[in-house]
Amino acid sequence: MTTDIGAQIDAHIDEAEIVELMRRLHQHQSFPPHEASAMAELQAWLAERGINADLIDLADEPGRPNLFYRMEGTGGGKNVMFNGHMDIDPVPMNFEGDPWEFKIQDGKVYGHGLINMKSGVAAAAAAFIALHRAGIPMRGDVLMTAVVGELQGGSGAVDLVQRGLLGDVCIIPEPSDMELLLLHAGAIQFLVHTYGESAWIGTMHNMKHVNAAENLARIVIALKDFEFDSPRREEFPGLPRLIVGGINAGIGRQYAHWRASYVPDFASAIVEVRGLPGQDYDDIQRQIEDVIKSVADGDPDFKWEIERPPATNAPEWQSLKVEAYGIDLPLEHFLNQTIIKNHREVRNEDPGWMSSNAWADSGHFTNAGCVSVCYGPSAQRMFMREYGVEVKWVVDCAKIIARAAAEMANMDK
Repeated sequence: MTTDIGAQIDAHIDEAEIVELMRRLHQHQSFPPHEASAMAELQAWLAERGINADLIDLADEPGRPNLFYRMEGTGGGKNVMFNGHMDIDPVPMNFEGDPWEFKIQDGKVYGHGLINMKSGVAAAAAAFIALHRAGIPMRGDVLMTAVVGELQGGSGAVDLVQRGLLGDVCIIPEPSDMELLLLHAGAIQFLVHTYGESAWIGTMHNMKHVNAAENLARIVIALKDFEFDSPRREEFPGLPRLIVGGINAGIGRQYAHWRASYVPDFASAIVEVRGLPGQDYDDIQRQIEDVIKSVADGDPDFKWEIERPPATNAPEWQSLKVEAYGIDLPLEHFLNQTIIKNHREVRNEDPGWMSSNAWADSGHFTNAGCVSVCYGPSAQRMFMREYGVEVKWVVDCAKIIARAAAEMANMDK
């Protein structure tokens, strides 16, 4: 990119605007599936700057919208997409500080959800507005998108894919320490159910009963030390691996807890597996089923099933609705090289690159033909604690991805 065009873009990126957008997005506790108000906030911020983006409900979840806007080019160039997710992680008990206090201290912004990934959404929106204001001629379209449900396996991203609302390439400012996330894991979740026979505590001595919670506990213990018989890669330490991420039990499929004097006849555990790019999820399921069969062997009253993908059996199960793909993107790809070039121009250094046991919507987009990379302004490993986001990183990220988008939009399609 020429120095003049880069400076023209940079002049339209306003730090105060970015901080204000982060503040406005942070005030919405957008845990899935409740992202709509935060998405409307982003829509309003864009509208105040002349961009009337659409909110498009997921096909199977009315009232839960993605955001989409296409800035049309003159034709013949690559279509470049910005993307970020609006859903945020749960707040753990060991979170340090007040998660809902937005504060600025020593050049950093603090508040839950900013790291993963509302600071990145703000960087993408600021980059998009800078291109809109600068009026730089571009042959390709530039798309501004924000999605729901990334933490549920990418349900919002899948909806964009199914509607064909994609670019040729996509930049996602996920937390990556301003490094290129070239390799990331995939993920799949299962609900493991056990079924029992209920009885009242006062008649357990003379009435047949099967405790579904106890049988589920036997499965959980067996899975704790299980290791998959699958290929490994040094870039993904420990993968594939599983975790039992939540357990519930009670009476009936709604897990009624209020009558604890009855033996639970239904119990469930959510099991997540992180896998390698290209992981055979059918084989992963087979191996888990073999573990459960070994636990149940010889017990005719041990009834179980695996649900894939997990259904929502009660409000507390906000599980992965779709299977997430890993990616393995060569450093030499023009998308990466364009970001590297502009990172160097803005920050006077070369960015690093990384692999991660995390997963992201880049897998869905890349699998659909829209080659995607994660490159963002905050620290990937810190999203569950009260760590700040460097404001300068967010501003620099906006400049870099705006410059990269303008450059790629003028490459031949």
